[in-house]
Amino acid sequence: VEQTMSRFLPAVVARKTLGELGFNAAAGEARILGKETPADAARRAKTAGLGRLDEVIAKSLARLGEAQRGDGTFGWWPGAQVPDLWMTAYVAWGLELAREAGVDVPERMAERTRTAILRFRPRGNESMDTGAWVLAALTAGPLDESKAKWLREGFVGCFEEREKLSATGRACLALAGAKLGSPEERAVLLRNLENG
Repeated sequence: VEQTMSRFLPAVVARKTLGELGFNAAAGEARILGKETPADAARRAKTAGLGRLDEVIAKSLARLGEAQRGDGTFGWWPGAQVPDLWMTAYVAWGLELAREAGVDVPERMAERTRTAILRFRPRGNESMDTGAWVLAALTAGPLDESKAKWLREGFVGCFEEREKLSATGRACLALAGAKLGSPEERAVLLRNLENG
């Protein structure tokens, strides 16, 4: 699942960026690679290029659908017997970024992932960094008032224990703080990031 997400997200970002710039990916790739040797062309044909971003995205979404467990969670590999909170948050976050980039994300997969990760609201039984990452993933998309209020409880708990977070965990908490934190809490989180 991690490898699929690590291929999916760059393709989503590249497609979005190229589209915003008005760049035709297939034409650009042809122009850039027009002078390559036949051997280079044969080797490159086995990989994805700019002209195949939609294909990479579609295949990645299909693989994620196959890897999703019955309870909506994800493990590190397809068929994983044990769900992984960090990986489920990674997929939830990535699906939201893809949706915002205009990708047609299967609603059932996205909803099952969101529902699964909401069941795992940080309660202190996972690493503090994972808890902050879950909050960041859950706040990536739109939040209604009741969900934001519910998540705020988890945010406050992580905020109070922020000294235990790594730099990555503090960055994740700051992302969540953009929607869940008060202006004062956001300022503290920013200072924490600046101070390392």
